[in-house]
Amino acid sequence: MHRSGTSAVAGVVSRLGCDFGNSTEEPSWDNPKGYYENYKIQELNDEILSSINRTWDQPGIIADDLIESFSEQTIDQAKRIIKKDFTSTQIAIKDPRICLLLPFWKRVLEECGYDISTILVLRSPDEIAASLKSRNFFSIEKSHLLTTTYLLSADIASRVLDRMVISYDDLLAHPKESVIQLANDLSISEETAAERINDIDSFIVPRLRNHKAADHIDGGDSSYAHDAHKVYEA
Repeated sequence: MHRSGTSAVAGVVSRLGCDFGNSTEEPSWDNPKGYYENYKIQELNDEILSSINRTWDQPGIIADDLIESFSEQTIDQAKRIIKKDFTSTQIAIKDPRICLLLPFWKRVLEECGYDISTILVLRSPDEIAASLKSRNFFSIEKSHLLTTTYLLSADIASRVLDRMVISYDDLLAHPKESVIQLANDLSISEETAAERINDIDSFIVPRLRNHKAADHIDGGDSSYAHDAHKVYEA
């Protein structure tokens, strides 16, 4: 989900040696450490969502038949981005919209010859809602609905893939242990992880976390968002 700590996790994965492509977005005021998002992939995802009258901030799971209906032209466009923008054998793509469109990207990456693993990042739905309220002026209720949409969509689509789940809280509280676990899950040697741990440790800056679940957040019942969050905790 957006604002859930995916950029922090992506930064770690990048420092472990995964290739995020040649067209990553620049850092911004609301993400000074960088997004690690390929803007060509993000733009294509927005085009795909627009073609089915959806936007990234519209709650509601997308039906399978809509995702499967994308044209071969769209598939080929995505393949061209992967083939032109990525040069490594171990690549990573990061865009929260992929939670909604994972079946599409699964097909694209498999047809490009990649084995796929997914990394899902968990953060308190209340913290996500507070961050979106600050950045996008979304109501707490809308953010809870979005979080539920993204978490359940990602869960359903990733069940057939190797997947790892990382807690944003754990990453900030125990960065070294989290990095070693990520390296193991990604089949990256512990030696490589150990060599880069100091760089990673300096990259993780807890003070950049602006919202904490312990803070009081007004607005709406969030029980369903927390239930969706617990899907990954089982």
